[in-house]
Parts: sequence; structure tokens; C-alpha cells
Amino acid sequence: MALLKFRAWDAKTQSFTMFENKLPAHTANIMQMVGMQDASKQDVYEGDICKGNINIACVNKEMVGEVVYNQSNGRYELKNSESAVSLHIVTSLNVIGNIHQNADLLEPLEASA
Repeated sequence: MALLKFRAWDAKTQSFTMFENKLPAHTANIMQMVGMQDASKQDVYEGDICKGNINIACVNKEMVGEVVYNQSNGRYELKNSESAVSLHIVTSLNVIGNIHQNADLLEPLEASA
């Protein structure tokens, strides 16, 4: 049986609580592990902010985005304000933060220029 991993964000303590094979009943901010690890062997969860490379139709670019589940496509995606791509086509994936502690990492690059 596959191990199901979850984490829950606690706004009071500003920290995550980890769970395996069960969901906590007391919180609304639950994020599931997506079933893959980044380049440094760190588990990737919904709500993580990741950086990686995209190679589609001769276009090679670096992308920063939030890991989200797209229910209509039935897949996890890396999504930002410009696009969303299947997480499985992202290479050199690295978790660089999460939406609760590092939301500023999702700000458009033009805003910092």
C-alpha cells in the first residue's frame, strides 16, 4: 500500500503538522504530498513554491510557481500568473518555499525589476 502523506498549516503557531495515512479532522489547510521529490530528495506538497525548467516545443525556460491540483485535468501542476504546466514535465524541480511562509516568491518578476 502506498504511503499517503499530508501536512496541515497552523496559522496560530505558523508551522506545519505532518500526518501519514490519515487526515486530521481539526484543520482546513491540508496539503497532500504529490508523490514525487525535488532534485534534493525533498517531498513535494500542494502549496509548495517550486522552481524548475520547462521544455515544450523547442522553448526552454525557467518557471517559478505554486504546486496545485487541477481537478478538471486530474493532475498536479506548477502554476503562476502566466501559465500552468503538468508537474511531471518540469525538470530540475526544486522546492524553494511554500504559500504560507513565502508567498512573495510568487510575485511577478517584472515587479522586482
